[in-house]
Amino acid sequence: MGRPILRRRGVSQWDIAAVCEGLRKAVAPTFGPDELAVMDRSLGAAIAVFKKNGRLAGDSHKRNALLKWLYRGV
Repeated sequence: MGRPILRRRGVSQWDIAAVCEGLRKAVAPTFGPDELAVMDRSLGAAIAVFKKNGRLAGDSHKRNALLKWLYRGV
């Protein structure tokens, strides 16, 4: 399955979600418990949005070659 790409920047949304996950792990030791809870909730919400909107209308994706051939009427 192809990765959905943000059109203008050419960046996969799964890569952005991975950056958020890495940010969560990298800054966790520097925050206190209250700040950690707020950061965890906000990054969790951002990751959920990126995963939910993984397929945007108009994003390029690899098509099935057999179906493409059949729909051409050959």
